[in-house]
Amino acid sequence: MLQQREWREGFLAERMQDEILQEQILIETEGERIGQINALSVIEFPGHPRAFGEPSRISCVVHIAMVNSRHRTQSGAWRQYPCERDDDHAGVPDVGTTA
Repeated sequence: MLQQREWREGFLAERMQDEILQEQILIETEGERIGQINALSVIEFPGHPRAFGEPSRISCVVHIAMVNSRHRTQSGAWRQYPCERDDDHAGVPDVGTTA
């Protein structure tokens, strides 16, 4: 009776571990990727006595918009001021580079 209960309570966590070991779920634990981090979600089910962790990958994409600024001068004419990228202060690497 106790063994059956332990098996039921550990079933979901064991299946998750099996999927990782059988490479059905791929988790990169070495190296670095820009815009990606590993995460661990804690899973709890109502009525289930044990919580377990499920690994996942969180990623994001950031686009930098560079626009020109237009202002009307005192004479009524439009003047355009180009915005230039300032890599020293942006903190964002060029597209295609790695950290």
